[in-house]
Amino acid sequence: MDSIFKLDATNLPNREKYKKMIEFIAKLVGQEAIEEIFGTEDLDEMDLNDITLAIFKVRDAYENPLANYQAEKSSEELSRIPLDKLQSFSKLMDSVSKVKK
Repeated sequence: MDSIFKLDATNLPNREKYKKMIEFIAKLVGQEAIEEIFGTEDLDEMDLNDITLAIFKVRDAYENPLANYQAEKSSEELSRIPLDKLQSFSKLMDSVSKVKK
């Protein structure tokens, strides 16, 4: 998958880049699904934006579990902070800002 996202850094012609993207998607969903997804199997007739969008959706689906895990861990960390200490800290910050004025 990393090689697909690094295609822009290569000197390959755009046609070859999109061809590799389609091959990658075909490996994931099967060649028979390519026509269903893009309306054709002919690269010349495909919307290149749709190919790019499909690649980004694959990346998002792959990275989503990690992002969800990290968000959950952050939420757990926040819930561990005692609220009374946060309130005291907030009051202290209000007092400091009033003193500065």
